[in-house]
Amino acid sequence: MNQSLNQQFEKSVRLLALEQAVRQAQNLTELSFVMVNSSQSVINDTTIFFWQTNSSHQVSIERVSNVANIDTRQAPLLTWLEQHLLITRQQPWQAADILMAGRHSEFSF
Repeated sequence: MNQSLNQQFEKSVRLLALEQAVRQAQNLTELSFVMVNSSQSVINDTTIFFWQTNSSHQVSIERVSNVANIDTRQAPLLTWLEQHLLITRQQPWQAADILMAGRHSEFSF
């Protein structure tokens, strides 16, 4: 039991460090980098995505954890994710089904 509490404490400390890094980001580029690369210390994830939606409701994957540069024209997973994120904006009630179908991570805290 003590080890479990210690793990929760350590994860809480990492979460606070992540919050600090997010608050210190000076622009969207820095924020996206922190979110996809530093979040892995808090979320048990294999891949984290950062996306934006423009005023025309188009979804664009901006950053992927542990990837220097992304080219969505060449990545089937990113193309699939952009299409399904667009659907969830238009039909939010389908979000849970879509996320479960394309799940690439396990969230725990």
